[in-house]
Amino acid sequence: MEKNIYTLTKYEYKTIKKRLGREPNDFETLILASMTSEHCSYKHSKRYIKKLKHKKAIMSEENAGAIEFGEKYVFFKLESHNHPSAVSPYEGAATGIGGIVRDILTLNCKCLLLGNSIKFGNLKYKKNLNIFNEVVRGISTYGNSIGIPTVCGETQFLDCYNDYAIVNVLALGVVKPNDAILSKAKPNLNVVLLGSTTGSDGVNGATFASKNLNSNYDDKKNDRLSVQISDPFMKRKLIMGLKEIFDKKLVFASQDCGAAGILSSTSELVANGNCGINLNLNNVHIREKNILPHQIMLSESQERMVVLVEDCNLAEVLNIANRYEIGASIIGHTIEKKEYNVYFNEKKLASLPVNILKQPFEYKLKLKKPKYIKKLEKVQIQEVCTDIENDIIKIISHPNFKDKSDIFEQFDYTVGNKTIIEPSLCGGVSSVYIDENNILGVTIDSNPQKVYLSPKNGVESTFIEAYRKLVSQGFEPVGLTNCLNFANIENDDISYQFVKSVEGLANVSRKLNVPVVSGNVSMYNETNNKPIYPTVVLAMTGRADSYKSVIKNYFSSNETIFLLGKSIDEKMHIGGSFYQYVLFDKVVGKIDRVDYKKEIMFKNIIFDLNKKNIINASTPIHTGGLLGSLFKGLLKNELGFDGTLVFNNKNNNHYKELFSEAQIPRYLISTSKQEMLKEILEKNNIDYKILGTTNLTKTISFNNINLDMVKLKKAFTSV
Repeated sequence: MEKNIYTLTKYEYKTIKKRLGREPNDFETLILASMTSEHCSYKHSKRYIKKLKHKKAIMSEENAGAIEFGEKYVFFKLESHNHPSAVSPYEGAATGIGGIVRDILTLNCKCLLLGNSIKFGNLKYKKNLNIFNEVVRGISTYGNSIGIPTVCGETQFLDCYNDYAIVNVLALGVVKPNDAILSKAKPNLNVVLLGSTTGSDGVNGATFASKNLNSNYDDKKNDRLSVQISDPFMKRKLIMGLKEIFDKKLVFASQDCGAAGILSSTSELVANGNCGINLNLNNVHIREKNILPHQIMLSESQERMVVLVEDCNLAEVLNIANRYEIGASIIGHTIEKKEYNVYFNEKKLASLPVNILKQPFEYKLKLKKPKYIKKLEKVQIQEVCTDIENDIIKIISHPNFKDKSDIFEQFDYTVGNKTIIEPSLCGGVSSVYIDENNILGVTIDSNPQKVYLSPKNGVESTFIEAYRKLVSQGFEPVGLTNCLNFANIENDDISYQFVKSVEGLANVSRKLNVPVVSGNVSMYNETNNKPIYPTVVLAMTGRADSYKSVIKNYFSSNETIFLLGKSIDEKMHIGGSFYQYVLFDKVVGKIDRVDYKKEIMFKNIIFDLNKKNIINASTPIHTGGLLGSLFKGLLKNELGFDGTLVFNNKNNNHYKELFSEAQIPRYLISTSKQEMLKEILEKNNIDYKILGTTNLTKTISFNNINLDMVKLKKAFTSV
């Protein structure tokens, strides 16, 4: 696409001119360009993400979507802050947390938890290590300062993220249905800007987030100015002040100042309300002298909210803001006429139809299957390793598998006294308390390599991994949010990856009746003109009736371990498996389709077993296959195991049995009621194998192979 002034293409500028019936002035062109950026308009993606709509999702058109959870709404959303974190890792990550919290806060939700999915390049390179340390510090410092627990997350290291970072953050909150505040204006309301002063930081953040970054690109210095400056202590005051304002029902509508600042927040409010607005930029409380009107308009300075207030409530809103020492200014009024008017120094800078600001363009992407997919899906790993102990050590000591406690221990996951299941060495689901009849579980998952090999099947596989984690611990999956991180969407290979990923997500969501309630799209994620792997991050929530119904994901001594599910055979693929990546440094092969009927069947049987108190612990087979999942189940209590893991040893395929992540439902179940479990499984025609028993020997023994648990744990936890 050939670019014109202010990042508009010639086609876009020509179309805008035609719709206006005149030439837009420079100020109008600038704000139209911001609203037309990929980050604000989703112009390449919105026709496809419409497929994700689900009848069970509530208010998906708001800053976050919700599901019914008992007598409350649970709102949650994932958001990206990739570009800012690449340029300024600490502030980029910190303001990512600030932004996602505001998305929840603006709905009048009590924010219960935070989570994250962060991805980095190889840490042997100094730049990647610096980005990693600063991103983790930014997330932890901000989150800990505002008093919201960070309870879940995932971290990966892949070469495709060298000199870059994927920073996706999650926030979740609850509200009574009648107390939710929407982003929908009506005429004759005061437009009040609450929170921090407005500065030049974060100007052009939306357009900055919609361009490619290369390690040697020219605008590094200027782009640092596009990154916002965090202020968690102002956020604390804003949270407290808004709570009082919202509790007293003094506000008609609310919207946070995120991408494109005052421009996007106000235009969205009036577009949703089918009305217009008069804005006076002279009234905005600022912190810099001689700040220009377009900077005031587009600044993404943090900790700011726009609320719409009736005349009768205005004085009290301003008084509360003053008491909490949060800035407040009346910056405009909503009007009947559907116009977006901006004034500065008694001069009208812009007068635009409201509808032209709301997602004015929509592009159709080319769909041609990339040559690399056709090539890689035909490749099968022929090599067979011979030293199982050495191979399992390589797997469990790999940065993408090993202990992440050095990361999650920097996050305060206990503040608020709502956290029930904390982050652990074993991974799995984290959980918070809603009320005595509703326990919420949440997990965050992604598998960029599998999505790279097969966008549709790979996304379904990612979904299923999250689904099985929740099911294995006794949670009914009830909803999810997503963050779709891709490279240059104008590239044919990338557009195919994106469209097929969305198709896969829409398909599996409908088949398993787990609604996508919200989401985010982040494009142009590449450095040195090399695209990242398509990185589809899913945060899935589940519900349990009580804490007693939650199943632990680690074993105890003297338990019998069953494998529920079909044994691995030669027909099953291991494409994209962690085993082949770690041991052979290859990302190749085919990803199998999901069998939805079997997934539901296994969910139902696990829930039935749980009600009958037959399950002591449970974990799905996922990263690292059978042996990797067994190791994590034994890890917490440093247990030993004695039994059989290999049942089909034809063609030396024991590695396939031990490490395959084949796309079939498989769970490890521990029990002290062996005969009862066998009877129920056989009655329901559930495939199973009795693997063996746990013990206190600290030796994992199977098929004449003995692994030292102490040695394995040392490899897993080594720095």
